[in-house]
Amino acid sequence: MDNQNIQTNFAEPVRPDFRVRTFYEAAKKYIDFLESWVVDQRSAPEAIRLLMSLYQKAEMLPEGIEITKVDPQHSDRYPWAKDQIWVECQSKYHGIINPFSGETPEELNLSVDLGDIADDLEIGIFLYESGAWAQAAGNWKEDWKVHWGYHAVAAIRVLHWLKDTEPVPEPELDEGER
Repeated sequence: MDNQNIQTNFAEPVRPDFRVRTFYEAAKKYIDFLESWVVDQRSAPEAIRLLMSLYQKAEMLPEGIEITKVDPQHSDRYPWAKDQIWVECQSKYHGIINPFSGETPEELNLSVDLGDIADDLEIGIFLYESGAWAQAAGNWKEDWKVHWGYHAVAAIRVLHWLKDTEPVPEPELDEGER
């Protein structure tokens, strides 16, 4: 499939490519989920479905589209930040960023994973809703390859474990950590 249906000239309103439109819809569902749900054992299956849908649709986005840099203040339309995503479970876990590096597992955070994905999606949503469909697709595809795709895979792994296990209590904090 070629990129004929992807808008490349802002003066010509063209319908976005089906792949871009379905990715946009999946991105909006993910954002809506984070805004309205507590991520916990009960909502983990839905979070997994949304992340897997995003990942699959990102794989299908067109290649070779110019990346558009957006001033974050122009795309910061969602009032929550990654440190405010409510994860009602143990959100810290141990993982390895590069499985081939031989590095020691490090402490990672499910809230950060979910929030970083949302941050990267929001720029494309801003571009898409501004009529810059090709640029939205380019940004989503590139960010998926180099950033949020890794967070999605890590989050799916943690959520998969979470959905079928007993709740893990938050670690008790020392007096100095409270």
